[in-house]
Amino acid sequence: MAAPADSQRERAVTVLKRAYAEGRLDHDEFEARAHRALAARSAVELQLQLRGLLADDVRRRARRAARIAGVAFSWAIFSVFLAVSFVVALVATHASAWTLAFPLAWLVVTALAVRAARR
Repeated sequence: MAAPADSQRERAVTVLKRAYAEGRLDHDEFEARAHRALAARSAVELQLQLRGLLADDVRRRARRAARIAGVAFSWAIFSVFLAVSFVVALVATHASAWTLAFPLAWLVVTALAVRAARR
């Protein structure tokens, strides 16, 4: 079995650093795993140093992606509703000033959606 490349070792240490920064590893465990990852002679040895950390990382990314998709879907539905309501209000009222409430509501919801997606 071939030894892992330096870039693979560095990626493993990056995952370990992230786990340490998030509090999933204490300092001693981080140092020990990072040392063993840098000295790994096979891909299996390298993966052993990441045990229990990659699954958490994948789950965290999946939750974030689901939250962003939910916000985007809600925004799209609300945007279509407001656009149709705006056109109907324009036709029904012959373009009165209160119909500007629809685009203003859209701007507020869009700003909230962008803020929620960035978190």
